Amino acid sequence: MTDISVTQILERLKQPLVTTRVKWRDGAKGDQVPYLEGHDMIATANEVFEFRWSFDIGEPQVRQWQRTQTHWDKQKETRVPTLGQDGQPLTEQVGISWVTGRVTIHLEGLAYVHADVGRCAFTGDSPDAFDTAISGCVTDCLKRCLRQLGSQFGNELYNKALRADLKKPAGKLPNSDSVALTLEQAKSIPCPLGAKSHPEYKGLVLEQVAKSPDGVKVLQYLAGNEYRPNGDKNGQKAKAAAQLLLDALQPAA
Repeated sequence: MTDISVTQILERLKQPLVTTRVKWRDGAKGDQVPYLEGHDMIATANEVFEFRWSFDIGEPQVRQWQRTQTHWDKQKETRVPTLGQDGQPLTEQVGISWVTGRVTIHLEGLAYVHADVGRCAFTGDSPDAFDTAISGCVTDCLKRCLRQLGSQFGNELYNKALRADLKKPAGKLPNSDSVALTLEQAKSIPCPLGAKSHPEYKGLVLEQVAKSPDGVKVLQYLAGNEYRPNGDKNGQKAKAAAQLLLDALQPAA
């Protein structure tokens, strides 16, 4: 470990963000949103501060309620209720978890503290849903605390004027295969869930999943913003296929 000074660290923090670190995900309105991954920010903090930092959190909190299921309507360019076979809006159990935390940087005998609140919305009430929500809000809290340190931790990504100049990945993200899929092809796409998280869906195709008791909820999860396949092509196809199946379940006007 070298004897770095505050001045050296400030110079490092003032450097522009290397755009190859930026990842992209689907936004709430079908747009593409840039972000930095949690592990990337931790690695950057270790490099910049040479491990002279710590992260402390409080007790995570959770609140749940029922809401009407919705999906993004491309023609109306808005979210609309998802209807069941009886024509009535479907509801689902949802929630939000949050936690307060602080990052402390230890340099030259002084402690520099940055605090914030992390949040994570989730669907369902299974142990996996709670586990994902808690870990998600903790990661969000860490990223928000580090974000206060500037561009090296993605603060400029929240500036719409600046992020407009970022080079977006070619083509559209997870839904890029949607126009290439027919309804019959969508039915035969393997469900990406399974293994430890949802073993009941392991080995099933989406048509079989859709016929299960919670089939519509599973399709809604896959088509929504909570499921992020990123670079997984099979996951991207499943996301597009789930939206096609949801659209097919809607009663004719």
